[in-house]
Amino acid sequence: MAKPQVVARVMGEDDEVQAFYLEENIALFKATLTAAEQKEKIRRIKKSPAKASELRERFQVNLTYPTAYNTVKDTTNFVWIQKDIPKGHMNLIAYTLPVSALQGNVKKRILALRDSIGKVYVPGRLKGSYMITEKAYRPYFYKTQRKGRLTYITKGTWEVANDFMAGPFVNYMIRDTLKNRWMVVEGFSFAPSSRKRDQMFELNAIIDAVEFK
Repeated sequence: MAKPQVVARVMGEDDEVQAFYLEENIALFKATLTAAEQKEKIRRIKKSPAKASELRERFQVNLTYPTAYNTVKDTTNFVWIQKDIPKGHMNLIAYTLPVSALQGNVKKRILALRDSIGKVYVPGRLKGSYMITEKAYRPYFYKTQRKGRLTYITKGTWEVANDFMAGPFVNYMIRDTLKNRWMVVEGFSFAPSSRKRDQMFELNAIIDAVEFK
């Protein structure tokens, strides 16, 4: 059998029972396949990873990404890494927030914090423009545990205030109790007229593999 490979077998007394078992476990199948694909993606990236150390030095975390990514902004509490692609770019940004930042309505706070960071650190092409969360499409929110750490995952669409740019994003807010903070890592892409699935899959795989030192 070729590796890496995931094989699923559905067994039942007849076709109707098999169909029932498949429907009952479809979410598990999808999650297992996605996890396997992400693991393989990271394995390939690790064959030739970038040597940059900004994230380790700034935030004491390890993020494995390809050498095609280059640092475009590195400040006291914000790092922005970008990969050029045909007619666009893929981006990773990272920063920290105090634990108290998510008090109140968590979903509203996540979006408000994201927009405030975009206004300060992620400018658009035009003067006075900056990245915000697109209001026309409601983001998806997930609350989960990632390696024992409380994690909020937000997926949605970003846009640029006062300009015409937009694209998908995925935002991870990971609670780091040892340092009393939220570690935030986000991926977003900009590539008009192109399919974003592979781009976002790569960004999501990179973020999901983040390791705390």
